[in-house]
Parts: sequence; structure tokens; C-alpha cells
Amino acid sequence: MQITLQEKTMHPLNATIDKSLYQQAKLHSFISNKSISQIIREELNFYLKKETNGKVKAQLVPEQEILGILVKDRCIAEDEFVKEFNLCKKFVKKNC
Repeated sequence: MQITLQEKTMHPLNATIDKSLYQQAKLHSFISNKSISQIIREELNFYLKKETNGKVKAQLVPEQEILGILVKDRCIAEDEFVKEFNLCKKFVKKNC
């Protein structure tokens, strides 16, 4: 089995959609000779470009950067957090 570069970069996605929408996608998939996955990729790409005017591109933060933040960041107990920010426990726990 030969794996192409495109297949290596794909990420599986589970989605739940209405039955009627699935049936329309299945029909369009057959007519257009494209997989439902390909249709979703194309349309999602179009949607994201339209919504952001092509200007905003989200990027994942590299794992090493996250680990660096975790090492430097100070984790404190809830009681200490409440005291440091002059909060009451009721506010912190129930967010009211």
C-alpha cells in the first residue's frame, strides 16, 4: 500500500449531521465523483477563507513552547488563588 503525502497530513474527524443532509451529501458525492470527505474539506476551506477574509490563519502552538510555558508557570492551590485575587470561594466554585 502506497501512502501519499496528502494522506499523511490528514486528521480523522467524526461529525454528526442530519440524515437529510447526509443523503444530499451522498448524492452530491456520487454526481461530482468526490468523496464526502473531499467535499467537506473544500467547503470548510472556503468557509474559513470567507469568514476571515483570508487574513486570519490559526496556528497550533508547538509542543515545546507549551511545555516551556508549563515549566515557567506557577501552579497554586485554590485557597491560595482565592486569597491572591481577593475572591470568595463561593464565587470561584459556582461562578456566580
